[in-house]
Amino acid sequence: MTISDQVRPGLAVRSEDGVEIGQVASVGDGQFTVERMLQPALTLPFTAVRTVEHGRVILTMPSSMLRESARTTTQASAPFTRDQVHRGMDVVDSHAEPIGSIVEIRDDDFLVDRPLARSVYVPFDVIRGVSRAHVALQIPAGQVDNMGWPGI
Repeated sequence: MTISDQVRPGLAVRSEDGVEIGQVASVGDGQFTVERMLQPALTLPFTAVRTVEHGRVILTMPSSMLRESARTTTQASAPFTRDQVHRGMDVVDSHAEPIGSIVEIRDDDFLVDRPLARSVYVPFDVIRGVSRAHVALQIPAGQVDNMGWPGI
């Protein structure tokens, strides 16, 4: 049984660090919506689900990323665009570990200034999620230098 078959309305949703996020409100094509107390609903792709067990949907992201803003977006298939990021946003890896901050935005990528490492241009299709203040990548920080991205 696939993840998309297991996620259904009424299931509790928890972050990877065990924090209760809300309940599945609806399930659509490739995504589902989570109703959250005192916050706007959150739409996530099925790729954001680590597992479904004991009547709970467990996500692949920490609660800190989901709490960061009242408006959080995560996409599975369509890449993010320059309109969804801005200078000064913090960039974190797939485990929410800090990588750096955005200092320049181009049509297909953005420049991340990294402390104690060379700055790199990260393509938009590597973004896993965006909140008001953070951009989360799909890869761990340790892989950034191995991606072959241009840098300065």
